[in-house]
Parts: sequence; structure tokens; C-alpha cells
Amino acid sequence: MQSFTELTPPTAVTHSLSLPFLSASANNLIVAKTSLLQIFSLKSVLHETTATSEFSVQARRASFHGPSSSTGALRHGERAPTTKLVLIAQYELSGVVTSLARVKLQDSRSGGEALLVSLRNAKISLVEWDPERYSISTISIHLYEREDTQGSPWEPAAEDNISYLSIDPRSRCAALKFGARHLAILPFHQPGDDLVMDDYDSEIDDEKPETLKPTEKKEEETKEAATTPY
Repeated sequence: MQSFTELTPPTAVTHSLSLPFLSASANNLIVAKTSLLQIFSLKSVLHETTATSEFSVQARRASFHGPSSSTGALRHGERAPTTKLVLIAQYELSGVVTSLARVKLQDSRSGGEALLVSLRNAKISLVEWDPERYSISTISIHLYEREDTQGSPWEPAAEDNISYLSIDPRSRCAALKFGARHLAILPFHQPGDDLVMDDYDSEIDDEKPETLKPTEKKEEETKEAATTPY
């Protein structure tokens, strides 16, 4: 078990991720500060330039385009579009964040993507944004720190090892390396997956029936409807 008490809130950013989290068209920034998860939104505003801001803008442009570049110079009092970060929500987590990943789900509540968070104690949480509650909602929690995963007595605990989280670009599965030599695979269902025989076990169940095609399923349904006396 991972148990600790924070005397002061964390300030250093350990992980960050950009994804459409609040909605399908949103541009959000997820920031992890050890055990603090923050959700930011990018907002475009018009900023009126002053002598100081005009000099800073010109200095930034000169660093990219060279000191002789004077294209697009801003005048004093002119409004220029800028982007700032707006804090939407923040949450204290019961563990240290080790990785952040984005997951594309079939149907999320917000229409955007989901967030996969891995913690140091071999735990993965899949969360999404709930517009009705205006807060995050946990889809599933997966804890892999168990007694059978602990090998020899002299091996370090799961939280003492560095864990790595990797996700398939097509959001088909995620892989978590934890402990000394353990690997966990977390699959995600995608459109077109056959979910009928997911609980089939060849050692317990009988022979696995063949999966019917959509046309064959419709024919079977029409036959059943014709033979039904009521």
C-alpha cells in the first residue's frame, strides 16, 4: 500500500498532456503535479499592447525571425490576440502519477477523449469528463499490486519500481510495465469488435459456436419470428 501525507501542495509539473477532453472540439491541457491533477482550457483573448508588451512581442519575433525582421510590427494601443490558460478543475489523487495517456472511446459523455492515468502503486484509472456534473467521472479502475505479483522476498515492492505506460495509437489497448518483471495489458473495445464470446473459456465451456454474419443473423431472426405462435 502507498500511504503518505503532503505537508504542502505540489508545485512542480511532472507530466502534461494535450487532448480534447471537455468536448470533441475543445483544446485542453492536463497537468500532473506529483499527486495533483489539473485540467486547463485554452482561451483566446484580445490584449491591448503597451510599451512594455510591444517590446516583449518584438523581442520574441526577433528571436525567431532575426533582428532585421520588422514584418507584422505592433503599435502602441493595438489589440493583439493572445492565448491564456484557464484552470477548469483540479483533483487530489491518492498516489503519485507516473504517466498520462489519451484514449479514444466509442461514446464518451462529453464527446471528447478519455484520460488514462497510471499511479506508482501499479494502478490505472480511466476517467472522462461529465458535462452534467461538470467534473471528471471514473470509468474503470485497475489495480495490479497483488501478493501473487510479488516474487522473491528480496524484490522491491511495486511502488519502488519505475512503471511505464504505453498505449496503442489506435486506442486498442494499453500496456503497463510494473514491478520487477510484470506486464499488464488493458484492452479497449472499438467499433466492430465481437463482444458476444468475450467470456468464452475453452477449458470450461463446450465447443465455441461460429459467429454469424449480419445477413445470417437477420435470416435467423426472421425464422424465429415466423415460428413464434404469438
